Amino acid sequence: MSAVRAFQRKLEVFKSDLQEGLLHFPKLLEQTKGDNRPQNHVGFLEKLIENFKTRFDDFRLGKQVLLYIENPFLVRNVREFSAEAQQIFPWASAASLQSPSGSPGLAPRVLEPAPQNRPRKQEKQREPWVL
Repeated sequence: MSAVRAFQRKLEVFKSDLQEGLLHFPKLLEQTKGDNRPQNHVGFLEKLIENFKTRFDDFRLGKQVLLYIENPFLVRNVREFSAEAQQIFPWASAASLQSPSGSPGLAPRVLEPAPQNRPRKQEKQREPWVL
């Protein structure tokens, strides 16, 4: 998600550069020979910026939640993470996430090992010098 945000910021920089001095577009400056008419490019970038905003502005995740998605062991500030997670996922409560059954208030189940009803195979007697 940070790559998408970085790309959005680059689009803004490129748009302002097209309107001003073409610092990031030296070949365009060379081809236009100073006759700078980038209005069609600026229009395209404005539409692209607006498209990115409509698609990704609702997808705001906090820094701690993004860290948790990347690697849960990177989260150091648990309180900040909990606050962000509760804000983003209001339906998730700590009790329902911690109980094994998914329902708060139910006692955790202890899993017993399955009984071994099958007879074990008899191992062949080996000579001690044979591997």
